[in-house]
Amino acid sequence: MAAIFGTILVLAGLAGGIGYAVWLVRANAEVGPWAFVLLGIAVLVPFDLVRVWHNRRVTAQRQH
Repeated sequence: MAAIFGTILVLAGLAGGIGYAVWLVRANAEVGPWAFVLLGIAVLVPFDLVRVWHNRRVTAQRQH
């Protein structure tokens, strides 16, 4: 059940982020297509940091 709610929240966040990026592009023509690049960085960097941190913890626990 938690996976379903987690998936719904991730998809809602993704839809909101894309909607905000489209709104930002329309409001500020200087940002242009870079808004989607910045959105991708804002989403992927925290995800990758948490994934790397988790994988290192799991690897460290397996070695002991």
